[in-house]
Amino acid sequence: MKYKRIFAILMCVAVLVSVFAGCSGKDDSDSKSESQKTESVADAQNVDVDLSKLSTTMFYSELANMMNNPASYVGKTVKIRGQFTLTQNSETNQKYYNVTVTDATACCQQGLEFIWTGHNYPEDYPQVNSTIEVTGVFQTYDENGLTYCHLISDDVKTVAD
Repeated sequence: MKYKRIFAILMCVAVLVSVFAGCSGKDDSDSKSESQKTESVADAQNVDVDLSKLSTTMFYSELANMMNNPASYVGKTVKIRGQFTLTQNSETNQKYYNVTVTDATACCQQGLEFIWTGHNYPEDYPQVNSTIEVTGVFQTYDENGLTYCHLISDDVKTVAD
């Protein structure tokens, strides 16, 4: 009985180690961490938060932090890559333009709204469901008593999948 318990504990530890090692997104040949790579790319392009280079796990973590603690991000330049999606409020007919990212298992989606200043929909916008990259300044706004987050963007481009 004692050996079964020890074996079960060792198996759990082995599974956890393999999960964390497999999800880390690290390449053993490169000693830089993913966040260091992202920061160096972001610095080169005057981007404060570059979500476009993160693994889905890191992306979801960072975006959740942005939604839960928006004051820390207001005014920062954010870059994000994902699918262009469009939603519309059925009561007001207000359109909302989003960059949506699906996780690796395609079961969950998370997105960020953006406003592309000086552009009109549909003439200037990419095709719905195309892969886009948006760079903009993170802001919050209130609507119907709720606070929402979005990017005020001057750079939206279609990218190859």
